[in-house]
Amino acid sequence: MRNSLQRLVELPDDIGRLVCERAAEDGAGPSLALVSKKVQSWVNPIIYRKIELSSSNTPLLCRTFQDESGRKGPAFFATHVKTLVVAFILSIPPELLALIKACRAVETFVIWSTVYTPEDVQELFARSSLTPTRLAINAIEFAPEQRHLSYPILRSVTHLDVVWNHDDHWTWDSLIHLSNLTHLSFDIRSENGAMVRPYYKRMAGELDDIKAIFEGEVDLRAVVAYLGTLKESPGWQPDYVNLLRVHEDVLRDWGEIRDGEDFWAEAEQTVQKRRRRLTARHSPHQNILQ
Repeated sequence: MRNSLQRLVELPDDIGRLVCERAAEDGAGPSLALVSKKVQSWVNPIIYRKIELSSSNTPLLCRTFQDESGRKGPAFFATHVKTLVVAFILSIPPELLALIKACRAVETFVIWSTVYTPEDVQELFARSSLTPTRLAINAIEFAPEQRHLSYPILRSVTHLDVVWNHDDHWTWDSLIHLSNLTHLSFDIRSENGAMVRPYYKRMAGELDDIKAIFEGEVDLRAVVAYLGTLKESPGWQPDYVNLLRVHEDVLRDWGEIRDGEDFWAEAEQTVQKRRRRLTARHSPHQNILQ
């Protein structure tokens, strides 16, 4: 290993940089960053292209962001962070809020923090200059007057996922003004989640509204998905569900760790199958056969 690193350092900069960047793309960035400051400057933009913040690594990243003597201050985060996932963090302290708002080039932004204050919502969604194209938000803690889709952060969004409680009243009038929106997902939570499994099984024959969406009768583009965990009931399959994904799948999807198709692609496949069936049903050849 030492000999390989020595040969790497001896390469011309243009070739060495290309090799290092390719290796960093494959996951070797943290190791390469230890070789030298020059190599570190090559691979850091790739290492920090995707940041997943959790309660364990947030303090260190915030210190890195605030260190004026380092090379990874606000300007670095503003330029290089493209995917930002904030998950499993109970609150948003001021230093974390500053880090998030600095990531102005972010393209995919996921914020699943458990607790917001009304001021957090305003700072993140109304006053920040973030313009992601993919956005997933936990809106369960939004105050009643904040349950709408008029926030500036949404102006460039093409893929939007909103987690909200089924009892909360939302204002949807602004949805029509999201001109770039092509994909929309509602993750509707129930306070009594334990009732979902027996409810689906017991009432499957009576859920005509869900069945109609599942079969594409309401809108060819509307897809029913189950996002949760099946570990407690191996082999359990809810009725009238087009897509079935566990929590780990969703985390990989939004973290842009592709292990096959993401849930957007699977939904698109369902829509395409419906369209092919509809085309076949109305084709002249089909009518002749009938």
